[in-house]
Amino acid sequence: MAREQTSLAGAASHRAEGRIAVRGGPEPRYNSPMSTEELLAQVLLLPRHERARLAEEVLSSLEEPDAEEVAAAWTGELTRRAREVAEGKVQTVDWGTARAEILKELEDRRAGRASF
Repeated sequence: MAREQTSLAGAASHRAEGRIAVRGGPEPRYNSPMSTEELLAQVLLLPRHERARLAEEVLSSLEEPDAEEVAAAWTGELTRRAREVAEGKVQTVDWGTARAEILKELEDRRAGRASF
């Protein structure tokens, strides 16, 4: 059985109408209105990269950081880190090594999740 896939572009074009286009047959099908469960089922049919983009957009819509507080926090953090490097308190790592370590940690975390 072929899995239906929702197009984010199609969804965006019908957002104003409160409908989401679903590809999967000769004619587009529209669901309106959708329950949260129905919407989730449709989202889970999306390719991984589109689900990631959608998750990022939804999560960012929940954030309401104060820009001045964030900038001040990062300024302090960057100042502290630069001072530690200049004073020799920390050892820097080249990007290739750092990237390999990050990817390994992500792989280990995913493997741990898959085992549950």
